[in-house]
Amino acid sequence: MGNLCTSTKDKELFTSTKDEELFESQSYGIHLPNTIVKQILEYLINNCSQYEYIVNNNRLEGINSFLNKFTRICKKWNEKIIPTLEILNTLACEYQQNSHKLLLLNKYNLNYQMHATVHHVDNKVYQKDKITSLTLLNSTGELNTNKTAEEFPNIHTITVNCQYLLGENYNSNFLKLDIETWYYVRKLVIRFELQAKKLSKVNLEEKEFMQIYNYCSELQVNKGTLMVKDLLPPEKYQPSLLKKLKMSKLTVEPTTLVLLLKNSPHLTHLVLYFVNGVNKEPTFQETVLNTITTLDLLNLQSISIVHLVQSVQFQTLMNLYKKTKASEVDLRFMSLIINENDDISFEINNKNIRKLTMNSYLMGLDGKPLNLLKDNWGDKSNLTSITINTQMSPKENMPFEQLSLFKKVTESVYFEHDSKYLDNILQLNHSSLQTICIDNYFRIPRILPIIDSIIHHHYLTRMEIFNIDFNNFQKLLSIDHPTLDSVIVTFLYISNIECKQLILDIKNNKSLRKLMIKYFHNYMSMDSYDQFVAYAEIYENGHQLTHLWLPTAKSIEPNFESILKKNPQIINLGIDERNHQTPLNKYLIQYCEYF
Repeated sequence: MGNLCTSTKDKELFTSTKDEELFESQSYGIHLPNTIVKQILEYLINNCSQYEYIVNNNRLEGINSFLNKFTRICKKWNEKIIPTLEILNTLACEYQQNSHKLLLLNKYNLNYQMHATVHHVDNKVYQKDKITSLTLLNSTGELNTNKTAEEFPNIHTITVNCQYLLGENYNSNFLKLDIETWYYVRKLVIRFELQAKKLSKVNLEEKEFMQIYNYCSELQVNKGTLMVKDLLPPEKYQPSLLKKLKMSKLTVEPTTLVLLLKNSPHLTHLVLYFVNGVNKEPTFQETVLNTITTLDLLNLQSISIVHLVQSVQFQTLMNLYKKTKASEVDLRFMSLIINENDDISFEINNKNIRKLTMNSYLMGLDGKPLNLLKDNWGDKSNLTSITINTQMSPKENMPFEQLSLFKKVTESVYFEHDSKYLDNILQLNHSSLQTICIDNYFRIPRILPIIDSIIHHHYLTRMEIFNIDFNNFQKLLSIDHPTLDSVIVTFLYISNIECKQLILDIKNNKSLRKLMIKYFHNYMSMDSYDQFVAYAEIYENGHQLTHLWLPTAKSIEPNFESILKKNPQIINLGIDERNHQTPLNKYLIQYCEYF
């Protein structure tokens, strides 16, 4: 939600930051139909609700502030309008910490749904029937999971988060869970998250594993080693219900992973991030890729297999590119193993793939770099998003004539600040390309030729960059690009004496609506920078920025509220919310780091 101001002139006629203005409009006989008022209030209360499970405490605080303000307008609103409001998307709540913030929502009977994370039963929480999805932390056995699940009659999804300590001994509660009832009687969607330490070894009994296998639709396993005792061959099992499988920084037995892959015909999302075999099998990656290639996974939408310290066979990788049904594909490895009989001119013409992430160059064992996108990708007409990663300095850039084939690309991400790739794509001025992201986190930025090319691209709306120096950032701000709406910078290389000029440059920019600078690279030496002073100067005479995040430094002065009062357009502001919740909530300002 923002500072009681909508983005259109029509809505501005019906909203205000001052309660007395709303009363005054009524005294002059301006009566709006309830349906119009309802639509305006729903717009306001849901303005920060375009994403799920992110805002958490901030969103509940904002909604409470909203109700405190608008339920004071008149009795008619409280009776006829407020109870009809619907909060879109699912609220997220730490059950014990934030249950008191639900009282106003329940008092006025607002329509909402909530995801709750529960550590133990808390009978003081009201309206358990509003909880539609539930996460149960099941680490030490102190939680009576079955009894807790029964407390929530309307949940449709339950996530069991099991945490394991170091060593081979763990406290497993799988066999104690009433999973069959959850699935057959209550018809719940069941998710399992297995969290382990790096050196932990989780040895599941076959019965425990089969509980996950038979009833789980999503499985996520992070870190440690996962082993299952006494597994039978895949053909001995019925197909599983698994739709999403994510393994990260995990060591796993190949037989377990192959079983899950072969017997999961409903699989839609697969993520294997730095996954290894338990015995460090050299052919582990080959086994995984070949297994996926031979399966007819018609429902697969997204596949991501990344292991940047292992190699794969050239032909194995090409076969998977050719046959996968997924529309989002990310396959990245350290290098390619090329055999004498391999057809290096192998051409990929898979029209299923739309969003592609790949290495810009892969090194063959002969030391020669390969550019798969340039040399092996045939029909590029279906690609809408390209993310190109690099592990080495390229010896050549993609020919300019190749770039003209990417006419449908809406988002391009590149990891090389000194390449002409993005520079050339921007000069093509394709109307579809609206977002670029430069993740140049391995290098200190000194020259960014794409800054000049941005001027010639008339459709760009969003730019994200990891590292940028002050000179290039100053140049970017001075362009006043007519369509560039959002700029997000992770690290700005800036000196102490350049801070004042930075604030002036931001103030003078007349085009950006959203600007985030997460960190100054040398923040310890920024003794002349004060976050509040920067905000006060930028918004001194009003500014078009609705979202502004500058690095936190020093304490904010008491008259901070005057900035909010004079600038009703502010929706999102980077402030330490722990010390300034009262004014932020009063003016319905978001303070979550999300643009």
